[in-house]
Parts: sequence; C-alpha cells; structure tokens
Amino acid sequence: MLTKQELDERRTAVTSAAGALTLSQASVGVADAEVRRLEVLQGFQKVTAPFTGTVTARNYDLGALLAATGAAKPLFALAQTDLLRVFVNVPQVYATQIRNGQDAYLTVRNYPGHDFTGKVVRNAGAINMQTRTLLFEVDFDNAAGQLVPGMYAQLRLTLSREHPAMIIPVSAMLFNAGGPQVAIIHNGLVHLQGITIGRDLGTDLEVVDGLSSDDQIVINPDLRIAEGAHIQALSIDKPVAQGSRQPAAAETHMP
Repeated sequence: MLTKQELDERRTAVTSAAGALTLSQASVGVADAEVRRLEVLQGFQKVTAPFTGTVTARNYDLGALLAATGAAKPLFALAQTDLLRVFVNVPQVYATQIRNGQDAYLTVRNYPGHDFTGKVVRNAGAINMQTRTLLFEVDFDNAAGQLVPGMYAQLRLTLSREHPAMIIPVSAMLFNAGGPQVAIIHNGLVHLQGITIGRDLGTDLEVVDGLSSDDQIVINPDLRIAEGAHIQALSIDKPVAQGSRQPAAAETHMP
C-alpha cells in the first residue's frame, strides 16, 4: 500500500515525463523543418525546365555570385524549337481577309526555292492603335530542326475576299478633271467610266468600284479618246492575277 507522499512523487514523475516527451516532439519538428529547408536549398543545384528544348544562352559560369534581387540576368535561355511560332502584324485593310486555320508559307534565304507550310492559329482580336495592325500567330512544324529561332524570314498569307477586286493595267488609266477613268467599249461606242483605285500593284492597278467582270476596257487608250466615239475592238488575252477578277481587255482601232 502506497503512502500519500509516494503517490504524489509518482504523479510528479509522470508529469515530468510527459513534459519531456512534448519537448522532444517539438525538437523533432524543428529538426524536420531544418531538413526540409536544406532539401529545398539543395534542390536549387538543379534547374529543371518545363519542356524539352535547347539551351541558347548561359549567362553564368561555375563559381559566379548570383544576385537574389535587383536586375539579375536569368541563368539560362531555353528555346523549344520543335514547333516554331511566327508572329506577324497585318495591316488593318487586310486583317479581315485572313482566317484562323488557313495555310501560310514561310521562306528563308538558307533554303532558296523551298516554302515551309504552317497554319494561322490565332490572332490578337483587336487592332493595335499605334500601328493600325492586327497581330497573328502562325505555327510551323519544325521537328526536323531546319528553322532556327531568330532567323530573318518572309511570311506569305493568302487573302480571301468574298468580292475580289478588279485588276487593270496601268496603261488603261485615264487622268482628267473627272478623276480616274477607263474607256469601256459598249456596242462599238466609248464610255468613260469613273473608277475607284485600291492598291497600286506596279504595272497593274486594283479597282475596288466602277467595273464589272463583263466590261471590256481599252488597255491603251489615246488621250484624245472621247465619250461616244466609235471604236473597233480587237480582243486579246491577259493573265488574271490570283484571287482577283479582271475585265476583258481589248486593243483598239479608231475608224
């Protein structure tokens, strides 16, 4: 049988042991936290990229001091080259004629005569207010590694128009007080038709209004040609520009 003093002593021993256990558990927790901190620090020895690519720049050598703050440079530059993304700014006048999913063609001087075919995948959805252009992204499959990021290249896009413009030679244009005109032949008589010019294509002009594909125009009219003059047409063939329409052309003979 225990006395009251012995019971109190044993209770005190149990309380002391519980306190020591709690202190030991806290020490273990601190040690675990220190282990995790050291593991994280050790993890900085290896930088893992989120994708497979090629290291294109190494900005630090072994033993170099890395600044944790300030304008520090990145350790490496990594490029993923199996899919090449090309960004092109398209002027507003042509932006609505390009569709996502259509083909695009890339040429570089390293491969003369060879076109790389890609797809228009997305666009910015808004015109840039400073440049008045719409940004498009075109993706090219580069699994063979023929294209290198940073190359100077030319991108060719096909414009799709619901109502293609007319193309006429520059020589068919008449300039007078009535504005730009062309001479149209109708039933052997001349009619001076006013037109609206779009793009200047060098030797040809784009006509956005004033002509139809059934009109027969004089391709090299005399400056003295007048409204209602009798004229004899000699039909000739002239190639039609891709994606556009061209009225019938004719050489003329003034009777």
